[in-house]
Amino acid sequence: METLIQDIRYGLRTLAKTPGFTAVAVLTLALGIGANTAIFTLIDAVMLKSLPVAAPRELGVVGDPLRVHSRSMGSPQTEIASYPLYRELRDRNQVFTGLLASCEVRRLRVTDARSEDISTDALAVMVSGNYFSVLGTGAVRGRTLAHEDDGAVGAHPVAVVSYSFWKTQMKGDDAIVGQTVRLNNYPFTIVGVTEPSFYGDAVGDRQQIWVPISMQPQMMPGRMWLENPNASWIHMIGRLRPGTDLDRARTNMNVVLQNALKGPFGASMTAEDRENLVTAKIMVSSGSAGFSALRGGSFKSLLVLMGLVVLVMGIACVNVANLLLARASARQREMAVRLALGAGSGRVMRQLLTDADGRRSRAGDGAVGHTRSVAAQQPDRPGGVFRLARAGLHRGGLRPDRNRLRAGPGLATAPGRADLRIENHSEAGGCGARGLELGQRSGGCPGRAFSSGLVCRRIAGSHGTELRQNRSRLQS
Repeated sequence: METLIQDIRYGLRTLAKTPGFTAVAVLTLALGIGANTAIFTLIDAVMLKSLPVAAPRELGVVGDPLRVHSRSMGSPQTEIASYPLYRELRDRNQVFTGLLASCEVRRLRVTDARSEDISTDALAVMVSGNYFSVLGTGAVRGRTLAHEDDGAVGAHPVAVVSYSFWKTQMKGDDAIVGQTVRLNNYPFTIVGVTEPSFYGDAVGDRQQIWVPISMQPQMMPGRMWLENPNASWIHMIGRLRPGTDLDRARTNMNVVLQNALKGPFGASMTAEDRENLVTAKIMVSSGSAGFSALRGGSFKSLLVLMGLVVLVMGIACVNVANLLLARASARQREMAVRLALGAGSGRVMRQLLTDADGRRSRAGDGAVGHTRSVAAQQPDRPGGVFRLARAGLHRGGLRPDRNRLRAGPGLATAPGRADLRIENHSEAGGCGARGLELGQRSGGCPGRAFSSGLVCRRIAGSHGTELRQNRSRLQS
């Protein structure tokens, strides 16, 4: 852990020393990552995110989940249902523990008891009495709607408001429960406030008010749809029984439909409408993400857009990889020195992964100190190198003089010099001068193998004399 922290610190210092490279790499990656994050966030919200309810994977949509804003007057449909058809499916199915109904009412005018506007563009939803119990969500104030609220037509003018609507439009009034508001000029009593995370059953819509579906004539004056089999306006979600899959639910719902056509429900419509429903099929699909009109119209566009930003991300990664490759090619000597000094490949790789600049390392159990070395020529042979054939110097009898060996960050590239003094300890079983060769690989000691190679280049010039003295000492 200590060496990892050192690598991270050194990597940060290196980035600070190369602001041009850092800026190009960061901006390139930021472009790719930012675009991918933005598009995936949108896809997650529209396509993947589950409803904020209990066990959303147990839910199933009956009908077409994309037609949440659709209504139809005329021939009965199965993508959206009439209220009489909903009752048949709710009461006679064997696959759902509960089946709810809902229908949105847009641009609803909401006023207080003094007829002052609270909102002129609210989004309300007419729902069945089991709506909140099927979804498995509760209230933070008061209560939610219950089965008793969805009885006789127009008998229970009660409403539940969303948490955000209560906070913003109604100023977070603590006495919200029991207050009277007018929805489309009809008085309703607020009985509860939903949980903060609950926004309804339709992705992309911020539903704000829920009222019993039995209040449909009051919410939509002049439209008597509750008993009309030709008015298709109901959207349905059910909670599957344990062990029931969507295929079984789909089969059972179609059986219920065909049986209903043979009873009072079928008798309430014309022969032509009945024949149309005989050949129709009821869809049952996953309801974990609820309804969404956006999902249908934007699906292909979102996938194409996601493909484009993934391509941008790939190009960004290739560009940064090329920058790093070019940078690494200039550090080959440095890495060779580090490996020769005893650093393991894993140690070097870890430093590279933490944006190591290849300028600091520990060689075996040697100390890391300040360096003043730079790649240069030897005085005797231009371009030559010292090669010390093993890293186990103590065992081989050759020991670096720690007062003169300065190895650390920038060993191969930093300005300055590195002085290397090798002492002969052949009396301790070492190999003496045979361990040091100029410009070629050492043959090693008889009967003893060195463990790794040491490569060290040094400046000629003023240090040539000291080099020849050290070599003479080893040969004596």
